[in-house]
Amino acid sequence: MILAGRAAGPWSSPGTSVLDRVRHRTGLALGGFRHILVHQVTVPYLERFVELTGVPRDRLVVTDPEPGNMASAALGVQLDRVYEGLRPGDRVLFVVRAAA
Repeated sequence: MILAGRAAGPWSSPGTSVLDRVRHRTGLALGGFRHILVHQVTVPYLERFVELTGVPRDRLVVTDPEPGNMASAALGVQLDRVYEGLRPGDRVLFVVRAAA
């Protein structure tokens, strides 16, 4: 599991996209991750995340609108949903919006 790191804004530091930070920290493009887990507040928030970051929607594990906003617990629920299907060597990226 790899954490993308703290950002100054919702998904990017000034002049640096979340995708650039992932490549810099891991040496991997998004294709190197089997699943991308992201904090989900609402469906529009998730759609905006996809729009701004370019993360492919089919790589996300969607937990909203059911069971709804679970705050940071959403990441654990997402991991639980994919855990049994993970194989040795699979990479899972956690993207977390840190408070500034």
